[in-house]
Amino acid sequence: MLPVVALAPQRGERILDLCSAPGGKATQIGAATNDQSFVLMNDINPKRTKALLKNVENFGLKNFVVTNNQPQELAAAFPGYFDRVLIDAPCSGEGMFRREPRLLIAWRRDYHPKICVPLQADLLHSAAQLVAPGGRIVYSTCTFSPEENERQVRTFLAQHPEFHLGTINLEGVSPGRGEWADDPTLQQTGRIWPHLSRGEGQFAAVLEKKAADGGEPPVLFSGREPDASSLQPFWDFCNEVGITPPTGRFWRKEDDLLLLPPELPDLAGLNVIRLGLFLGELRYDRFRPSHPFALALDKQEAGRQLELPPDSMEVLKYLKGETLMVTEETPAGNGWILVTTGGFPLGWAKRVGNLVKNQYPPAWRIK
Repeated sequence: MLPVVALAPQRGERILDLCSAPGGKATQIGAATNDQSFVLMNDINPKRTKALLKNVENFGLKNFVVTNNQPQELAAAFPGYFDRVLIDAPCSGEGMFRREPRLLIAWRRDYHPKICVPLQADLLHSAAQLVAPGGRIVYSTCTFSPEENERQVRTFLAQHPEFHLGTINLEGVSPGRGEWADDPTLQQTGRIWPHLSRGEGQFAAVLEKKAADGGEPPVLFSGREPDASSLQPFWDFCNEVGITPPTGRFWRKEDDLLLLPPELPDLAGLNVIRLGLFLGELRYDRFRPSHPFALALDKQEAGRQLELPPDSMEVLKYLKGETLMVTEETPAGNGWILVTTGGFPLGWAKRVGNLVKNQYPPAWRIK
């Protein structure tokens, strides 16, 4: 959790998580900003973006975009755009050997410092182009290697005089080892040593870009919104379930209906995995809600909901995908129901007569 704490994201900012999968730091950013900042989450591995998207949607975030692009492609699309950029860089992973011994084999084969150093340098170079004047980069690894940590930061600062080193001063975080890079100022970076703190090996550095006059305003996403008549099934659904319809810009991609982040930038030419919150499907004048839409709702937001006690067998049955029987607590009448526990949403169900048919995603059901 150290890198996001050092990043110190604020509400209303534009934030880039450059190596985002599997999403732990992206959700931490969303929590820290109460989902009030636009977060672009990118990973170059298309398979890892699937895990990233699942974790972000499971967390209930709305104000985000997931992309699968090379850092250089993002730098060309968003020069000087982001207030904060997080690089949790691919590294040799030496700091994780105790927790995951299998990484020793990966270190010998694929992830030793000689391979990782040039990859990290490329990421930092792209981030320098992406961050706005006055903005901040946090560079982090989970390795002990000085080549990937203090020396990498020293090289970056020498090549980018528009940046200066910020200070990490947090409980449980030791100073960086400036002597390993022949630069005492690198003590301002931070290291976690597993024999000194409760955690594995980690390194982080704050890189702050000098302020300058404001540049050109960003080009915004220009896609045409669906016409009001086509959204009527969605409004009808919101009315049926008793939720306040979300406000903002909508986007329809074939049958999929999405709620776009406010002030969404132009994404032309990028490989976009998810464009904001996936609300559901519009098909044959009907709306079928998505699971991410359920999880993005606030506690006790829906008027038509079925509350299942957290320690009940019914919760377990629901998470297994089983059909539930109607009880006194089940809302009257056929139709969609938000299933909750402790007031928080779990997913959708649909009452049909005396049955509550389960709509929990098959891929997510527990065995």
